[in-house]
Amino acid sequence: TNLNISINKKLTYLICGFNKLTNIDFTKNESLKVLYCHGNEIETLDLSKNTELINLGCYYNNLISLDLS
Repeated sequence: TNLNISINKKLTYLICGFNKLTNIDFTKNESLKVLYCHGNEIETLDLSKNTELINLGCYYNNLISLDLS
């Protein structure tokens, strides 16, 4: 249910859809440009540190909060 990508600080592209994930912390992945995390059970997604993000697919989740500031 969790995916730890905190050590992948230079990660730029991630597809992790349809895995029943409930939590992913992207605060240490500031180089992330493309993220597809659709079809999971994520309720909160904080992408405020991901200023390079240009493409996001987060549909089919249980989102209550999405921070893109």
